Amino acid sequence: MIVIDTNNNVSAYLKYLKDRGVGAIGRYYSSSAWKRITKQEALNITKAGIKIFVVFENDGDPTLTPDNGVHHGQIAVQQARDIGQPEGTAIYFALEHRPAGYKRKNIKAIKSYLGGIKDVVNGSYKIGVYSDGVVCDALLSAGLCEHTWLSASLSFEGSKEFLASQRWSLAQDSHVDQNWDGISVDVNEAKPDFGAFDVVPTGNSTTAAVDRGSSLDAALVSVSGFAGRCAELATKEWRFFGEQTYDIKGHKNKAGHTEAEPGFFERIGMYWSEGTNTHGIDGRNHSWYWSAAFVSWVMKKAGATSRFRYSTQHSVFISQGIRDYLEKREVSGYWTERLTDAKPAVGDIVCWAREKGVNYDNQKNGNYAGHSDVVVDVEPRQIWIIGGNVGDSVTRRPLSLDRDGFLPPVTLNGESLFALMKNRIA
Repeated sequence: MIVIDTNNNVSAYLKYLKDRGVGAIGRYYSSSAWKRITKQEALNITKAGIKIFVVFENDGDPTLTPDNGVHHGQIAVQQARDIGQPEGTAIYFALEHRPAGYKRKNIKAIKSYLGGIKDVVNGSYKIGVYSDGVVCDALLSAGLCEHTWLSASLSFEGSKEFLASQRWSLAQDSHVDQNWDGISVDVNEAKPDFGAFDVVPTGNSTTAAVDRGSSLDAALVSVSGFAGRCAELATKEWRFFGEQTYDIKGHKNKAGHTEAEPGFFERIGMYWSEGTNTHGIDGRNHSWYWSAAFVSWVMKKAGATSRFRYSTQHSVFISQGIRDYLEKREVSGYWTERLTDAKPAVGDIVCWAREKGVNYDNQKNGNYAGHSDVVVDVEPRQIWIIGGNVGDSVTRRPLSLDRDGFLPPVTLNGESLFALMKNRIA
């Protein structure tokens, strides 16, 4: 049996994973909606005959206090109950402290953090820890955890010794972030009992709708038609490029593959040729910005046909959308509206200006430096967008919503959000 872990929603990959011999999949509980497992995904995994194991992780480097342990324990237990994780199975808690790992001097504080978790869990679930050897050994010896998952970083303190001791429940292979047909996975060696489980459907849960606020991939499941295809295509390309992700402030918190790398510069050439009929350019041509070609490619592949103004320049299709909206051209697939007039939905396009003086009313005849991203998921207080040539990769990032569900204007990394292209294609 192959045991993997991934931060991807695996619902669309289960047959592929089953055919490869995967018998257990590790997924996340987290405060971050994009990577945590949903109830529907858990049901899908169980239905496919694959076991589940889970790890709670916000950033792998938690504040080591009892209060924070209580806080994280409460989140993990609630999410375990939400997906139907049976009591008596394991919840792992991630303690990585990258890039150097923890040292023996950190153990006292780590024990206080795990003590807070233990107070909350209170025997309902077995506690596991994902960490380096010195931490796994200390917590297991102190009775603060029942399962240990040794991380791949064997250069960290105590890791080689703990691996040799065979006291671990799971041991992660050093070849992390393997690309399995577009999904990033890690492979693990596992003992017979490592706290895995199945979920049991209750009531009508097998046909229940996915909680749209609980996963980035909810859009791919619950939104059909053209909008769903846009989200699916953009998300697949993001996964192909290694899932580069920015936070709400526009800072990179996960790096992906970049435009000039072999195997990836060719992909960008495909966006140019198939999206805008521009040939002879690829990711090695650094002076040619490919973000508009990426959006055009997504639109064309999703089936926008002649209802979208494909272009190598964002301002061309943004301005066209404004004219179409003002003239109420019904044939147009997108109308560009003011942020105050339209709420975002999956398949919409957010519009940015990259030079001063550009706004909804001043479009400089559709000739200015701009940017746009595809909306791939909408949550109660934020949306997720995916764009090309953001940090030289295909990048996913969140944008906040106001309390009424509108996008407020914001400036990030020199780009000012000023409009929303609303999808009108079924």
